[in-house]
Amino acid sequence: MDLVSVNNEKTKDYFEYLYDEAFPEYEQVEIQKLYKLANKELIDINLIAHNDQYTGLAVVFLNDDINLLSYFAIDPEYRGEGLGSKSLDVLLDSYDDLMIEIESTKEQNASDIKTRKKRKNFYIKNGFYNMDEDINYFGTDMELMVTNEDASIHDYFNTYENIFDKDYIKENIKVLA
Repeated sequence: MDLVSVNNEKTKDYFEYLYDEAFPEYEQVEIQKLYKLANKELIDINLIAHNDQYTGLAVVFLNDDINLLSYFAIDPEYRGEGLGSKSLDVLLDSYDDLMIEIESTKEQNASDIKTRKKRKNFYIKNGFYNMDEDINYFGTDMELMVTNEDASIHDYFNTYENIFDKDYIKENIKVLA
């Protein structure tokens, strides 16, 4: 498995297809904004390739302390083949420490609670730990998970402060009590 930088029409076409397919619009950062951030070397936009086929995507918000795996998806055509775990291995080889946000599994009445719990178990199985703090991200309760147990909520906010201004963050991301 390999990470392939999104930097030409072919890779952009696949990235945009899978990004739109995998993430609801309310979770998406505008594509052109992502490309601008990548050009400024604040994020990496990668495709995941397996046997010369694009099989997924990973968007990583960069930080010296810990990197935020902001978007991660396996193409529906390849799900269930173990490529998610293999892809995380490749990502962890490329980025020392990772942090992720997942929709809260504490909302037992959520219509997709089984999917949320399955997703959380997938990350635990692949070496992620729960952080003590949960957040509300643009109106959605999220849990934070990390590969480095020493990571803190400050590391999380520092990652966003590299990319967005503090007022934007303060208005849209809050630590839950």
